[in-house]
Amino acid sequence: MSILINKMSLIALLLGMAAIYTHSASAATCSFAAGNNRLVATVPLQAQNITVGPDTPNGTVLLSHYVGGNATAGNALSPTFTCTSSPTSYSVLARYVTTSTPKPLSAWNGSPYPGQVYETGVPGIGAVVSYWGRAFPTDRQTIPVGSNVPFTGTVGTEFDLTLIKIGPVSPGTIRGSDLPSISVQATPTGGSPLSLNAINFSGSINIVSQTCQTPDVNVAMGTVNIAQNFKGPASASTWKDASIRLTNCPRFHGTKFQVRSYTSVGNPTSSSTSNSLELKLAPNTAIIDNAKGILGIKTGAESATGVGIQMAYGSVNDASPALVNFAGSRSFNMVNNDATTQTLPLVARYIQTGDQITPGKADAAVTFMINYY
Repeated sequence: MSILINKMSLIALLLGMAAIYTHSASAATCSFAAGNNRLVATVPLQAQNITVGPDTPNGTVLLSHYVGGNATAGNALSPTFTCTSSPTSYSVLARYVTTSTPKPLSAWNGSPYPGQVYETGVPGIGAVVSYWGRAFPTDRQTIPVGSNVPFTGTVGTEFDLTLIKIGPVSPGTIRGSDLPSISVQATPTGGSPLSLNAINFSGSINIVSQTCQTPDVNVAMGTVNIAQNFKGPASASTWKDASIRLTNCPRFHGTKFQVRSYTSVGNPTSSSTSNSLELKLAPNTAIIDNAKGILGIKTGAESATGVGIQMAYGSVNDASPALVNFAGSRSFNMVNNDATTQTLPLVARYIQTGDQITPGKADAAVTFMINYY
């Protein structure tokens, strides 16, 4: 009886192996349709220069480069493939994968794409390739196929290359060869994947990250005649130039580039956001009126009384320069040109703050802070 049990167990084992073998043999296989082959494509980087202000927040998208097929001409990165029929229905999974990652994953765990951003060779800037906000590898679509029916079709290839500020940035060059290479795979249920294409990047992007030099500003307010200039509270003297002149500035190429390039027809399109400088003024003396940009003068035995200093954005030729609000800040968009000096226009004047003014020294100091974006 014990021998019979062993034989029956052996028969059951062999039958199980046969069932497994039969299932594997019935899986569909995919291959390229006649006249089609695996496509190899190189996508040139379109943004040649990006200026990254040191105060740009981490997580800021510096470049979003979309690559896709033209809706009219079709997608040149998607060859036609066929899959054999199967006795049972199955599906074909189209999946985006990374085939090469020359640089390691970064330590970035913030938003966007936490734990999925690769280094680029430039400190502080990471790269990710994605489809509809999902970093590679990721599924693109699942195609159902009926039983005993062969499948013929294509899988559209479209994706975004995104550069993200992930830390303090150093100037440098991002090379296309240092970015991930990708592919689209088509895999039938129970079968092997078919690599439809191989896509990599070429060219380079120059990263600029530098501040200007900021010399101290001395404003000569001059000697003001009380009787001629002040007739009561809120009366004021003429405006004096108090502009901040920055030197040794970098070129402001722009940031937050939006690029669209097509793999069939059509020229690439590109847009960007101007770099900006944010200026905030902080008086070192008492603030008399935040919203009207009025600060007090230094107090002392020889100081004037009943007068303050008012500040505004603009030039001495402006009829109504914009009054400074010490509680806020002001942004200045930078022009993409070769200028190495930048001027942040400011004016200042004396303004009567009391019922009576007594003569004397009327000095004050203001600290300015500049953020680069």
